[in-house]
Amino acid sequence: MKIKPTPLKYCYSIEPTVFGNRRGCFYKKYRTQNFENRV
Repeated sequence: MKIKPTPLKYCYSIEPTVFGNRRGCFYKKYRTQNFENRV
């Protein structure tokens, strides 16, 4: 899973889900530390 850091959100290269055009983009305010720790 490739993680691309963006100004306000982390975008994961996954198949489109209920997020629609966001394509699994989770805003940085959601579990930010957990995502950074996994890197």
